Amino acid sequence: MVRLARIGGSLTVQVVALVFGAVIAAQAVTILAVYLAPPNAPPTYTLAEIAAALKGQALASDQGRRLDRTIVAQPPADLEQGGPDPSEARLAVAMGVAADDVRLRRRGPPPFVMLTSGHRPHGAPPPGDRFYFHSSEPGGPPLRGEIVAGWRQADGRWVIVQPQPEFEWLRRVAIWVVGGFLVMGPIAWWFAHRITAPLQAFAASAEILGRDPQAAPMQLSGPAEVGVAARALNAMQVRIQRYVRDRVNMVGAISHDLRTPLTRIRFKLERADPAVRAAVLSDVAQMEHMIDAVIGFSRDSAAPSAREPLDLASLVTCVVDEAAAFGDAEAEFDQPVIVDGDVVALQRLFANLIDNALKYGFQARAWIGERGGEAVVRVSDNGPGLAQRDLERVFTPFYRTDEAKGRTDNGVGLGLSIARAVARAHGGDITLSSGAGGLVAEVVLPLARSTVGTAASARYRAQTA
Repeated sequence: MVRLARIGGSLTVQVVALVFGAVIAAQAVTILAVYLAPPNAPPTYTLAEIAAALKGQALASDQGRRLDRTIVAQPPADLEQGGPDPSEARLAVAMGVAADDVRLRRRGPPPFVMLTSGHRPHGAPPPGDRFYFHSSEPGGPPLRGEIVAGWRQADGRWVIVQPQPEFEWLRRVAIWVVGGFLVMGPIAWWFAHRITAPLQAFAASAEILGRDPQAAPMQLSGPAEVGVAARALNAMQVRIQRYVRDRVNMVGAISHDLRTPLTRIRFKLERADPAVRAAVLSDVAQMEHMIDAVIGFSRDSAAPSAREPLDLASLVTCVVDEAAAFGDAEAEFDQPVIVDGDVVALQRLFANLIDNALKYGFQARAWIGERGGEAVVRVSDNGPGLAQRDLERVFTPFYRTDEAKGRTDNGVGLGLSIARAVARAHGGDITLSSGAGGLVAEVVLPLARSTVGTAASARYRAQTA
């Protein structure tokens, strides 16, 4: 049974809370990025700096980005827009060239500029040109913002000067992205762990229940949806246990009722003819043997079993050694194979397989190993094998092949049924395959959990050292 501990709120509520938290965190990261990397002040260039750059002199600026100078056949389109303005005229004067050969424009929206006392614009600025103001600085008023200037050469080409590209936005983006990961990463990991951990625990509990219906309760905590699923699993487990218990009780009652008339038949046969009495008593004994087998099969399927880590290779080897006193039986393995199981039930399983191999195949060869994270035991013989149609039928209770029916032993066709029931109760299975070399029965069981298996392996090595 899965025992429920504290169950948190609904997954829906948690997801909505995460979304709101992510929005708030994103806004906080944005504000932090703006605070740590505020926009730079607009670049400032004097007319003297622009004139020097156009004439092929220094491209550096005291208060702006370095300028780039190129020579092109035609000026950029933004230099052809608008008419002459005071800035162009002053730039021409500073360069000592004709005003028609000079162009000066700014790109983008005009920056917000705080004017200090003493830097007052004289009159309204010309239309479309709001990026300059008058001052008493040498070389004319500084120009703020992104500018582009052109000077037409004698051959008709243009010398173009403009600021180098700005990559400051990359730093802001990097701060925003890295900050977002640093803020949201731990939150996302914690939230994902909060959702997946209860689901993983629930899956592990269901797996343990599949291997052992009488497993100890498991503590669960997490979202409310996990609690609903766990309660459904609890109810299902209770119903299964009740169903199995009722079936065992019903079989026990039927067997008791059958024994009574069989006992009366035995008494009545005391006065019967000796030949008739012997034949009927043989049938009565066979019926009693079948009833005992059915009771044992039902009891083994329903009775709780104690599971413990055990070395499957050692267990199978012991069974083979006991069977070797009655026939040709051998076991082979390379290393310990640790499983969680019921020692008595597994001994009954492998004893049945090895007994069948000796009885119908004249020899038994057992190989124990691991494959794909599972324990594997293969029991092979040297007999005629089985027909393809019988490889699954033999697991049906009371089914016996024609060869088995002709034998004089007391088998009733429950051995393989019990063996498969034991294997499946341990979370594994049994399959049969038949070939030229005889019949091969393969048992697959889940390995013990790593920690338990490691400890059991260490104990086994210490005992056998």
